[in-house]
Amino acid sequence: MMKKMMTKTKMMKTTTKINKPKITYLDEELLSKMIDNDEYYNKEIINDIDYDITIANKTFSSCLFKNITFDNITLHNVSFMDTIFIDCDMSNLDLSNINITRVTFTNTKLTGVSFYKSTLKDVVITDSIAYYLDLSYANILNVEFNNVKLIESIFSDSTLKNVNILNSDLSKSEFMYVTHNNLDLSSDIISSVRFNEKTLKGLNVSYDGARDIASMLGVIVK
Repeated sequence: MMKKMMTKTKMMKTTTKINKPKITYLDEELLSKMIDNDEYYNKEIINDIDYDITIANKTFSSCLFKNITFDNITLHNVSFMDTIFIDCDMSNLDLSNINITRVTFTNTKLTGVSFYKSTLKDVVITDSIAYYLDLSYANILNVEFNNVKLIESIFSDSTLKNVNILNSDLSKSEFMYVTHNNLDLSSDIISSVRFNEKTLKGLNVSYDGARDIASMLGVIVK
């Protein structure tokens, strides 16, 4: 009986403790009134701008972005800490070489977003669309993707530590030369995902996933 219980425990997918955003209160603030500030604290940001703007060299801390479309907003050299994004459209933003700490993205469109060489720590992305997401050369620590469409995304040359990717679609994505600690993709769709030998070592996948990988390697599973 004890042996059976131990085996079952080993098969269970472990979850990572992720620190949530620390927000105590929020004051509504129009974005047009905040552009000249270097730092934004404890703000629910309201986008009242209908022209193209660039926000550069800023820090957002303990902020809420809700129902905001970033079509006319360019972000450059910004950082986010203790921040929540809900129902936003951030498509095609360049968020490379930045720090993102204790941030959640819920029902948010992240298609084409670049996190190239960025550091993501204690981040949760849930129920979101993130086609073509670029996480190459990124440092990703204590991060969870849950029910995210990550089709044709790039994780190559990134470092993943304590990363959970759950119930997500990784079809046609790239995981070349990824450093990870037993990354578990057993609940994900990994059809036509590109792996190399370094990434495959210690990788956890489902039977169907193993069959997909074997097929890519020219091995026929009967």
